[in-house]
Amino acid sequence: MGGNQVVVRSSFLSRLRRNQAGNALSIVAASIIPVVGMLGGGLDMARIYLVRSRMQQACDASVLAGRKSMVGLTWDTNKDEPLARRFFQTNFPNGSLGTSNVALNYTVDGLGNVTANASTVLPMTLMHVLGFDNKSVAVTCRAELQLPNTDVMFVLDTTGSMADTNPGDSTNKIVSLRAAVQSFYQTLENARTSGSVIRYGFVPYSESVNVGLLLKREWMVDNWTYQSRRPNSTDQVTSTSTTTRKKTNGPVTKVSGSSQTIKTNLPLEACNAPANTLKTTQVITATRSSAYPGGGTQYENDYERTRDGSSYSVAVTGGQCVLTETRYNNYVDKWTETDIPFESSTTTTTTRYFWDYGPISYDVSGLKGNLPSGLMAGGTITAPVNNNHVNRTITWNGCIEERDTVTGTNYANARDMDIDAVPTTDSATRWRPALSQLVFARTSMTSYNVASVIKTTSNYQNVGDYMSGSYAVCPYSASKLKTRTSSELSNYLSNLTPNGKTYHDIGLIWGGRLISPTGLFAAENSTAANGGSISRHMIFMTDGETDTEVNHYDAYGFPGLDRRRSTGLQTKAQQDATVADRTAAICTAIKGKGITLWVIAFGTSLNTMLSNCASPGRAYQANNTAELNARFAEIATQIAQLRITD
Repeated sequence: MGGNQVVVRSSFLSRLRRNQAGNALSIVAASIIPVVGMLGGGLDMARIYLVRSRMQQACDASVLAGRKSMVGLTWDTNKDEPLARRFFQTNFPNGSLGTSNVALNYTVDGLGNVTANASTVLPMTLMHVLGFDNKSVAVTCRAELQLPNTDVMFVLDTTGSMADTNPGDSTNKIVSLRAAVQSFYQTLENARTSGSVIRYGFVPYSESVNVGLLLKREWMVDNWTYQSRRPNSTDQVTSTSTTTRKKTNGPVTKVSGSSQTIKTNLPLEACNAPANTLKTTQVITATRSSAYPGGGTQYENDYERTRDGSSYSVAVTGGQCVLTETRYNNYVDKWTETDIPFESSTTTTTTRYFWDYGPISYDVSGLKGNLPSGLMAGGTITAPVNNNHVNRTITWNGCIEERDTVTGTNYANARDMDIDAVPTTDSATRWRPALSQLVFARTSMTSYNVASVIKTTSNYQNVGDYMSGSYAVCPYSASKLKTRTSSELSNYLSNLTPNGKTYHDIGLIWGGRLISPTGLFAAENSTAANGGSISRHMIFMTDGETDTEVNHYDAYGFPGLDRRRSTGLQTKAQQDATVADRTAAICTAIKGKGITLWVIAFGTSLNTMLSNCASPGRAYQANNTAELNARFAEIATQIAQLRITD
């Protein structure tokens, strides 16, 4: 029986050894854990990659938005940071892909580069089986302004109103402009990439532009005609005068009342004195007579004068219009006049100097000089235009009269409106020196009879001398495109001073000429010094609408007499419209050269003409200094190229 049991056990073990059906289940059970680990690892790694990718995109968008929002190099935690966070959250909302505890921090360095660090926690799914509960995911991003080769031409309004101060500001507009341009420069320089070239040029303008010393000698005329005068002849006149009595006033003594003198600065555009309100009465209060020792009768008359109201006068000093008011309040004074017998006879011989007034040609070739560079040298010429036929030394300060133009609004043949045309031997294509001290009005500054006046002894008004030169303003010299240090820029800007009326067209014409890659200065402007291409920008800033005068000497001569832009005499309003139309045309020509034209209206409205002048989306208004700084900073940011560098 024991033997039978052994046989049975042996048969069972043999069958079990031969039967493998249960082994598969064991093997599968043993392999579940590593399989789950492999599948879970792949799935959760994909989730980690997706979270990191989405968070990186959100981070990049965030720093780009934040940097673009910045004004200059300043990170505003109340404006820029909330905007940046909104961009991050829009692209990576809270709880995205099951994440939690998103942390986001920003840092900004001294160059205005914005860096963000973002991190979050991602819970594991199948990896949880292997004991991995959460995974931290972190990204870093950085936005920098980077600038390729860039040319920036500033066309800056330096008219008299730039001496005014905008409401709420503590400095006048010209001071604010200098600071804003300096800040703009710093922003671009901080964004300049290694090896890139940034050049800055300037055209300050008012009634004309000062560009003459940038031009080649052959681009200027040798002779030019000005509304002037020349000696005609002289003669002598003898006259005899006889005096029978002599009156002398004694000292003036105040009796009662008060008076005061008040001085006020006015814009040069409105340098006009109001009508006097002064009322004066003068009476003789007593008369005494006595025998005069030499024979005859001596009289003494006591006078009393009463003044009430104000008298006004204006004068231009140092480019500033000063209004002087003398105000009287029932002011009474008195004096005594002595009247005595006095017999004298005087014979006088007077030389009379006769003049001819009209268009007169002058040799101006002496202003060209002989510089090795071939550029205009400047200097002086002499002409017998001072009183009594005396020679006057006339200095050329660099302002020019434009080459030939057209009347009307078809500028196809207007040489002055052609940015690129290089002068030929034809004097119509060349520029002329502006010499206001050669220019004379015809009878008066407001008389526009173009007929010449022959043989007169009258000394009509010299336009360059009138109102201390405020009717013939020449702004500070323009500067071609070049690289500059911060101190060089500061030195240049410090020379910009306000004076004159507002002629936008002439400033833009020369801004276009100095930046064009295909014109007068193509050899300097077509490619960068490093051989690369150039991004070109013009920034046109003005604080007012077109404001001209018919009796101001400008880049087209003395308009009331020369009439080069019109077929006849224009009113101020008509001339304003002519200059505004020419401004619009030259803006179009500049943009046609592939130049981005930015416009800033500073302390004035952004009117239709200025808006249309700008490239699309490039017109701004700034009502005060803070807004001007912000507009310049915004332009600098857009000129520079925002890049993600991490």
